Amino acid sequence: MDIEEVKKSWMKRGFSFATGTIKAGDAIHKASHEDKDELVMMEAGSYEFTLDDNAFTQAGKEEVFIPAGVTHSIKNLSDRDATIFYGYRPKVA
Repeated sequence: MDIEEVKKSWMKRGFSFATGTIKAGDAIHKASHEDKDELVMMEAGSYEFTLDDNAFTQAGKEEVFIPAGVTHSIKNLSDRDATIFYGYRPKVA
């Protein structure tokens, strides 16, 4: 995966681009952004996403679009810390 290409693609679509870490077995719980859409992609591994009441497992290197106002959680199911790529854009009507 070419991170610079991912960043360019997201910015072309109006998203910011940042990175963070989710530790092995850890999670981001019940986040919500009323005024902005979010894109998330994990570098590698396996993750459980919950968007409102819908849970699904996702592999790394696949984008997840989270519309404004949707409560979401991300759990790292891997036994290694993982890099998360995320970005925001103003809510699209």
